[in-house]
Amino acid sequence: MHRKLTSARHQLRDHVASLHKVRDRWSCSPYQAMQALAALTSLNPAPATSVRLRRSVLDNTVERSPAAVKLKRAAELGPSRSPRAPAHGSTPA
Repeated sequence: MHRKLTSARHQLRDHVASLHKVRDRWSCSPYQAMQALAALTSLNPAPATSVRLRRSVLDNTVERSPAAVKLKRAAELGPSRSPRAPAHGSTPA
């Protein structure tokens, strides 16, 4: 029984450490990402979109600061009223 509890404690400790480990690829931890998503979904109205970017687009966006500025500006402008095709590299949900 002691061995099982010790093993479970180590697994939980490793899991928590993994949640808080900053990933170089995204410059944040999974925990930070979850906190940011929770903050976004708590806004009224919460942001929403049917567009999903392909993994290849995200992988090729090395410097994300300019993309973040453009996405923020797009959000400020609001939804497009024209029936245009999705942006290059995206698909409707």
